[in-house]
Amino acid sequence: MKRFVVLSLSLLVLAILIPGCATAQPAAVQSPVNNGSNSIDGATRAPAVITYFSSTLNSDNSSTLSWNVTGADMVSIDQSIGIVNASGTKVVSPATSTLYTLSATYAKGNSTNDIGTVTKSVTVQASVSNTPFVK
Repeated sequence: MKRFVVLSLSLLVLAILIPGCATAQPAAVQSPVNNGSNSIDGATRAPAVITYFSSTLNSDNSSTLSWNVTGADMVSIDQSIGIVNASGTKVVSPATSTLYTLSATYAKGNSTNDIGTVTKSVTVQASVSNTPFVK
């Protein structure tokens, strides 16, 4: 009878312990490592690409800036236009010939100081309607 009790208790303990052993523990999460290069955990981050940034003269003598950017965290155009979508258009009518520069900023690594910027510029000629008229 003693053997039966010991055997029963042993089986009961095993029945309680075995399911707990089968529970999977979550894997440890590793944070990205920035080793000072253009990579996170060994994977190189590609720079932003300005597919195009162009100007088209419209029939009303205004011009339309058109652009497309991939891989950027922020895209902006100077001359008081500011932050823009990665792809878009903007109608401009400068009074004088004006150089517009599109800037695409991207994270090169994990650090907030590890950023890159690519730029492309286009010159828009003054609109005829904005050119001073002399009699």
